[in-house]
Amino acid sequence: MSRNQTPGRIPVLLSDGTTAFGGARVCFRDLLENLDKEKFSIIALMRDRRAEFGAIPGVRFCHYPYLLQYEVGLQLRKRRWLPGKLASALSFPVHAVFHFLPYSLFLAGLCLRHRIRVIHLNNQLLSNLPALWIARTLGIRTASHQREFPLPSKVFKNRLCDALIHRHVAVSECIRQALIEAGIPAAKVEVIYDSVDFHKLSEAKRDKDKDTSAGARISSGQEICKLGMFGRVVGWKGQLQVIQAVEMAALRNPGLKLYIVGNASDADDGYLEACRDYCRTRGLEGRVEFTGYIPRPHLLMAEMDVIVHNSVSPEPFGMVVAEGMALGKLVLASRLGGPAEIIQDGINGYLVNPLDVAAIAEKLLFLASGPRGLLAVRQAAEATVREKFNLETQVGKVGRLYQALLAGPRRPATSS
Repeated sequence: MSRNQTPGRIPVLLSDGTTAFGGARVCFRDLLENLDKEKFSIIALMRDRRAEFGAIPGVRFCHYPYLLQYEVGLQLRKRRWLPGKLASALSFPVHAVFHFLPYSLFLAGLCLRHRIRVIHLNNQLLSNLPALWIARTLGIRTASHQREFPLPSKVFKNRLCDALIHRHVAVSECIRQALIEAGIPAAKVEVIYDSVDFHKLSEAKRDKDKDTSAGARISSGQEICKLGMFGRVVGWKGQLQVIQAVEMAALRNPGLKLYIVGNASDADDGYLEACRDYCRTRGLEGRVEFTGYIPRPHLLMAEMDVIVHNSVSPEPFGMVVAEGMALGKLVLASRLGGPAEIIQDGINGYLVNPLDVAAIAEKLLFLASGPRGLLAVRQAAEATVREKFNLETQVGKVGRLYQALLAGPRRPATSS
């Protein structure tokens, strides 16, 4: 028995496969903080020391430097003169020599030293193939958190990984359906929604909710209605469409101001610069503010009147949507993907076609006008998150999943 392992507790290795800030990493941290430490002995494996969340009681952190392979592969793909297949071919030997083989040996030693019984992988199906192979070799149960849609172009790799995974955790019903359509057996997929930590949000939430709806204060058009977009500034998040909608809506209500909170993270910053250039050329500098990355975005989120989440591709879940609702905010979200499972349009929030700039503008004007009923929408939003997406309930499901894995078969089920 490892000297770090307490008798009676189940040793679990949680491995984070993310390379950027975002909902996946936030949920990983929440899981580490809230799993039952009396039942589980937790080892957290991070790719980069910069990703550590500080000391978490009952959690032992380990790091393996993945960044060499990742950065080399990223730079190869950025070489415009290299065809995509050639760039991938060149990055493969780098991956095999500098990452896959030494990382597999590192994982094997870690699992043997701590007598790991369950490996839980964060983020996506293909995020950690070495860990799956080591688990298969050592007879360790595996769970893989699916926070992204499976890529149809990688059917073979998806099936290969599935053969090594005991249970898939989908963060939404739409992810579950996508996995099944990709050939993953339905019996192996369980929906455990991402969740909101109300304790952490309480410091950001005002002591007293606003007495009026979001737009009532600006009915004269002289005060500011703050619209907030939170997250990575990348093309599929749809910030440019919202900027255009705010520009259109401001012709009728000059009190609208948009805050774009976040940066490009590990993605190319070309889209972010395109959004900035649009604002400069259209004279929107005073109407649209780019804050950059903020370590504690909930403090700013609490100051917003409306939270806008406008993913133009299906969103796996929509953590910003759930957090905004938990704060009792009016939320306007894309109807693609996960947000449609969280929001009942007109009941606890609002859904919109993310590519329809005119429709977004009209909905923003509606919310800013302060019609009757918006207070009820905000109250219903908070109640929905407390009932369906609270942290204690969802983390409890993960703990029960670990126990069910150990009670089940040693080998994963496979698709027919």
